[in-house]
Amino acid sequence: MDKAIHLELRYPNLAKTNYTVTSPKSQEYNCFAWAAGDKERWWQPTPEEEFYWVDGVPLEETLSAYILAYQTLGYEPCDGAYLELGYEKRLLRCFYGIKD
Repeated sequence: MDKAIHLELRYPNLAKTNYTVTSPKSQEYNCFAWAAGDKERWWQPTPEEEFYWVDGVPLEETLSAYILAYQTLGYEPCDGAYLELGYEKRLLRCFYGIKD
């Protein structure tokens, strides 16, 4: 499960890196959940009960809501993507349609 040709075809520069696929594509959980350490639920701020969302965090697809969800796990916004000793960082990548 080290490399994924379908990803390299979609993202050609990926093949030039030393990436590793850490888990297979799943209908059980999404990348946001995986990064939160949850491989059992799909995290998405929608009113449908089929998805999990963090109690107390607004049910809205906004950057602020996603940041608040990770803050419940102890993460905090930072000023840059550079490595810092003693810190584990998560990147939130926004797609079209996400507000904020």
